[in-house]
Amino acid sequence: TEGLLPHIPARAGCWAFSKRYEAQSIEAPVGGDIYDLFALGSGRWGILIADVAGKGLSAAKKTAMVKYALRSFAREHASPAR
Repeated sequence: TEGLLPHIPARAGCWAFSKRYEAQSIEAPVGGDIYDLFALGSGRWGILIADVAGKGLSAAKKTAMVKYALRSFAREHASPAR
């Protein structure tokens, strides 16, 4: 589970961050919860908080795909609305 969680810097510009992840149950220690904070360059940061439907490994795989797809898209498109 820890390997799927992103590194979150303690500070990003004037903002301070912390993280906490708690699995819903012992039966599903990983799942579809997503949080991420990543540099976009030029002093800009991307912040992602979301939930992929489902539980367990299937949801965790979808979560990883969504997280990295959104990171790539955010680096190429400046508008969050896009």
